[in-house]
Amino acid sequence: MSEILKESKGIRLLLENFWITRDDNREEYYEIKDNKLKIERFFSEKAGWKLIFNNRLVKLEKIPAKAESFMGISEFKDTMDYCILCSLLMILEDKEDGEQFLLSSLTDRIKIYIKEYIEIDWLNYSHRQSLVRAFKYAESIGLIRKNDGDITKYNNSVEIEVLYEKTGFSRYFAVDFQKDISNYTSYKDFETEKIEDISMDKGEQRTNRIYRNLLTTPAVYWEETKDADSIYIRNQKPALEGNLKKYLLGNLHVHKNSAFLGFDDEDLLGEIHPKKRGTLSDIVLLICGELRKKIVNQELKREIKDFVEISKAEMISFIEESKNRYGINWSKEYRDMKLEKLYENIIEYMEEWKFIEKVSEDKLIIYPAVGKIIGRYRKVKKGVNDEQSLENE
Repeated sequence: MSEILKESKGIRLLLENFWITRDDNREEYYEIKDNKLKIERFFSEKAGWKLIFNNRLVKLEKIPAKAESFMGISEFKDTMDYCILCSLLMILEDKEDGEQFLLSSLTDRIKIYIKEYIEIDWLNYSHRQSLVRAFKYAESIGLIRKNDGDITKYNNSVEIEVLYEKTGFSRYFAVDFQKDISNYTSYKDFETEKIEDISMDKGEQRTNRIYRNLLTTPAVYWEETKDADSIYIRNQKPALEGNLKKYLLGNLHVHKNSAFLGFDDEDLLGEIHPKKRGTLSDIVLLICGELRKKIVNQELKREIKDFVEISKAEMISFIEESKNRYGINWSKEYRDMKLEKLYENIIEYMEEWKFIEKVSEDKLIIYPAVGKIIGRYRKVKKGVNDEQSLENE
């Protein structure tokens, strides 16, 4: 394998994984170690990201340019899940690596730690579910190791006991921002932060923001041609294309008011749309195709900045029309789903992939990414019966 391909593999591994531990992923760990300096330089110069490397793990601190809803922990369903995880991290700070502890020894301390923000009652089923999700996640990424018991049984009884062990990885979980953030009150404080005497739209700050957006989000949009990011992407397009191809095996697509990082089928990276054998992603492909058709036919009015506004009622009507036309090909779950619930599922998926933005309860913005990948049904002859299968374009 050439040196460039080895660097690329290491870069892609770090982007796809929260961290890579030596004991569990020995081959990947040493591949990154062999190319550490070049990989570290790429992330530092282009994205401004820090690489943590020691004799136990390697972790890339992937700080996004802008927080997006899909960037949360996918297993979590409630704010309480995050509060419990933070409490667990604080408790682990007081324990030695390899030290064992019982679940019951932590539950009261967790209540005390987050009492100022959330009142917890472990007799409440939903609260116990939050604890189970938080501990299952902590175990899945290696913050703690289960030695005995089954945490899922805590859903049904507070009497269940589980024996855990501290692995020592928890100290690397939180990002070290190397500055005081104690006065921050919102995630937006990180996005609007100004560095004294340094313009966020020039030099290194802008370069870092562009690469962070391309590496962590499905699309980069701008509303004006004078937008700083737009100017950078257009002026630096050959260099951007070269770096993304060389280090990530990716392709840069630049349009009137948007840019996308795409991959060929053999070089896929991270979460992929459309998901294989996923009915919801198939439905979204169809919706995107139908929306593009309406935009091209001017049934939906395109704004100067290439965005399209649509009301919730219009979108629900549009989804209902698509369901009536194509629903026979959908799985039973989505065929039987109530229209409002179907709308919520579709919009949540499309928001995550930056096809749509819900700007209010009654208004949506359709973005150009809607037209990037679409689907349609084609008839496939099978004896005397005609079936329909989905194809992408």
